[in-house]
Amino acid sequence: MEGPTKQENNFEIPATEKTKNGNLISRLNKIAKKLTVYGSLTLSMYGAYTGFVNTSEKYTRAREIQEMKLEYEQLENEYGKRFSDMFYVASELGKEKREDGAQRTATSSIELKYNSFTADQVQQVLDTYPKGWVYNEVSSIEQSVEEKEAPKEYGLQDNQKVIADCSHDLYEKSKITFYNSTKERLDSYYVLSELLGHELAHANDWITDNEMSTEDRLELLTAITGRLDSEDRYKSNYVESIVNEDKQREKYLKAVEYWAEICSQYFSDPSSLHVKDFRIVDRVVQKSDLEFSPLFQKLDRTNLITSIIRSHVNTN
Repeated sequence: MEGPTKQENNFEIPATEKTKNGNLISRLNKIAKKLTVYGSLTLSMYGAYTGFVNTSEKYTRAREIQEMKLEYEQLENEYGKRFSDMFYVASELGKEKREDGAQRTATSSIELKYNSFTADQVQQVLDTYPKGWVYNEVSSIEQSVEEKEAPKEYGLQDNQKVIADCSHDLYEKSKITFYNSTKERLDSYYVLSELLGHELAHANDWITDNEMSTEDRLELLTAITGRLDSEDRYKSNYVESIVNEDKQREKYLKAVEYWAEICSQYFSDPSSLHVKDFRIVDRVVQKSDLEFSPLFQKLDRTNLITSIIRSHVNTN
């Protein structure tokens, strides 16, 4: 499959702008042209540069551009061309999907081994998550009667089944599916808190999120990359077990799943997260929902699930 078509951008700063440093405009234009070639930071994303009113602002913005360029280059070195192509397309299409506005996520009933949840009850559980993470990011949540094997590129054990996944089309919002194996689960709290939180994170990462600026996307993946290389990182057996012959691809898959795992902990047991991981997730969440409190919402979610389960017992 061919990569995305490169876009042409008039990313120039007028030479008529006068500064004490005669080479500043030249350097900025060189940086801007390089960014255009990389295809990740465009004029439309960062606004026209003709609005600078003094030399100090020009120096500040030049430094910011240079820092973002370096971040992007480092991430491309870490994860390869496949990542950079996806990143560019996601940045552009996210803007288009934002224009559609938030719409309520369609839900279906979810059946577990001893409990079942109606579509309305699943919707109530969704309301305990950040609203921006749900309604502008996820089109539907449903349960399938099918079974699905884990992707080969993850290098997991043979015949390992997928419990749930979050599928993402760059032109559409994400879709969360619980597979047939979910029905064997005993723990409703796990499915509707840890597992659902994990899948919602996949709909809100540096590629799939519809609300992040390009700068926020770079910042998030840079932070996750740093945590992957840290000794005090969150030790997830799932993440640690991912193996791929292509080491760039392996690290990228680990980054994607590390983000989802720390988000799952943030929603289900925030006190267990390292403060560095907590801050990464909380920063993204707060940009989407300023009133969200992971601890209070966890208590609300737990009480809601308990109430639904008790209603089943009383009915039976």
